[in-house]
Amino acid sequence: MSMTAVFVHVGEDELTRLQADPSRAEMLFENGSAAASLAAFGKLSQVMQDRVKAMGPQMMANALSRLDPGLRSALEARIGATSQAMASGQGGEALLRLMQERHARANEIAAGAGKHKKLSLEKEWHGVHYLLCGKTEPDSELLSQAVLGGTVLGDDDEGFSGYGPARFHVSEKVAALSR
Repeated sequence: MSMTAVFVHVGEDELTRLQADPSRAEMLFENGSAAASLAAFGKLSQVMQDRVKAMGPQMMANALSRLDPGLRSALEARIGATSQAMASGQGGEALLRLMQERHARANEIAAGAGKHKKLSLEKEWHGVHYLLCGKTEPDSELLSQAVLGGTVLGDDDEGFSGYGPARFHVSEKVAALSR
């Protein structure tokens, strides 16, 4: 797996919302059909909700026990319960809440699929960067910033992709790059 580049056009109002909540940036890059599949999973019936609350914590504790300690700790923080607590049956409500949040996010992604213009360079991003500026690494020159520049969105060094945070250019910078 290696880094790919996808450029997504968003309006200024949406950029303002993304700056307020950078975690929403991930939705811009999601595959609409994958989100639709998750959204189609639908709301869980009361019987299924009860099963998640009753059996989910032990199942999650078992899965977490096989993970790298750092990753396990991060997931426990996200869930809001330790592996030990889940092994003893606690945390079912937290698991259900996370599932419901993910379902709501999938609905939001599916509803917005196809809404934004996108340009995907896939793995050819570095070749495009080199053709624009004649260098392999970015520097302060304007064309060097087209592919590898921009303002960091949020404060997560890894971003949702694991390859760094999403970045953006304001409309004035895009116009200058276009010229």
